[in-house]
Amino acid sequence: MTFTLRAALLIGALASSAANAECWEGGAYTENLEGVYSQSWWVDNVRSNGDGSCTVDFKGEGKIGDFGGVLTIKCGGSPTWRWEAIHQDYPGKQSVPREALVALSASVCFGN
Repeated sequence: MTFTLRAALLIGALASSAANAECWEGGAYTENLEGVYSQSWWVDNVRSNGDGSCTVDFKGEGKIGDFGGVLTIKCGGSPTWRWEAIHQDYPGKQSVPREALVALSASVCFGN
């Protein structure tokens, strides 16, 4: 599989202190599947929680299926994720690739 990232991704961006986290706009991630097929993942409606975490609407669309949920990202050197709600459970949160979570967390936690 080849992955394409269409988001601001700076490796050092997650290394700063999460206590002063400011959430950024977010981004998009394209997961290339077999042949010409792909799955797009993106975040919008980014909200800062004031505790070093950001809550986002996490969405997916493509060959695997449509997906929608609310995700809280704890910013920092090793971000962690907690699903708050799943609005559209096919393909399901287990189908969201780790690479998409990491890339989109970097775009949301940019500079944190």
